[in-house]
Amino acid sequence: MKGPIITPDGQWMYYMVEGDEIELKRLSVESFERETVATTDLVYDAYTLGTIRHDGQAYVTSGTVKGETSEWAVVRFDLPSGAAKIIMQTDQICNAHPQYSLAPTNDVLIQENHGCKFDEEGRCVRLTSGYGGLRGGPACDR
Repeated sequence: MKGPIITPDGQWMYYMVEGDEIELKRLSVESFERETVATTDLVYDAYTLGTIRHDGQAYVTSGTVKGETSEWAVVRFDLPSGAAKIIMQTDQICNAHPQYSLAPTNDVLIQENHGCKFDEEGRCVRLTSGYGGLRGGPACDR
């Protein structure tokens, strides 16, 4: 399970399960009934964080773009329809930490890493700092 978050009204917990596709599921905190809300194959290796919009209508996470080894994407799920869409794709956000702003503008705040270095298998091995230096270590772990 990745990206668990409780809706603002406290009725649901949304979370992701990863297999061939990413499944976005929700669990009733009252009855414990579960259902799959959406699936996507736009990204894999979804990040462990998810965020939900203040009105409960959208869920955002990030992950590695399918078919690419050096780009990550921020993905938004429209909860009423189940549609998933990449809203940002770049090699600058390999651990985005997405968070919806509480402002009524529905902005998604992300962390920019100013570049990432990847190995042949597409794993992040170093973050490139804003000052041009390299920094390695567990911060690259997804």
